[in-house]
Amino acid sequence: MKRPNILRQNLGLLVAFDALITEGNATKAAERLSLGQPAVSHLLGRLREIFSDRLFDRTRDGLVPTRRARELHAKLVPHLKGLEALFVQDNSFDPISTERVFRLVVSDMVQVYFIPGLLRAAESAAPGISFVTVPIDSNLVTEHIERDEVDLAINHCPDPAPWIRTCPLFEVEYMCWYNPACGEAPSTIDRFMARPQVSVTYRGPRPVPLLTPCTSRGSRAR
Repeated sequence: MKRPNILRQNLGLLVAFDALITEGNATKAAERLSLGQPAVSHLLGRLREIFSDRLFDRTRDGLVPTRRARELHAKLVPHLKGLEALFVQDNSFDPISTERVFRLVVSDMVQVYFIPGLLRAAESAAPGISFVTVPIDSNLVTEHIERDEVDLAINHCPDPAPWIRTCPLFEVEYMCWYNPACGEAPSTIDRFMARPQVSVTYRGPRPVPLLTPCTSRGSRAR
């Protein structure tokens, strides 16, 4: 039997498990965790997969833990208390004294327009902080955050997992520049899509955000 790599498991799952078994109600657990109920349901699904047990039965009185869930929780509580004590000692974030590397997923445009200003701000406000940009397909951001391989994504991230906190920063409009040497500029979407297209992805064929509005109307790229 292959043992799971605990370092790849999200400790937040165990915190969610504790909230579910303590509250006995998904809605109350979500409020306690400051998450939406869909996010908590997603976490519960992952917990069931990891422990190969349904963990809870839904009744009119709420969520009733299974025998396996009660056994797991009894073992978990001392460790959670130990972790809480560890973080309570000093959970403040002092940018002046902090020494840390933040791993960022950013698009080419973000690197050009945002990173220089970010570096200038960090140089005085947080001199011990450094940043590493990670080239990852935006469609794969969720799984890399889940594996704790990146800390932050400033990118086009379609359909993020419900437990990932997101915030829109800005909106952009795309404009198509056409080289006259290639012939007459296409006057319709269908003619534009009929031209040869090149898509650059990091792993396998992926939807191209720029072409999504076109393909949703039935047009197909070559």
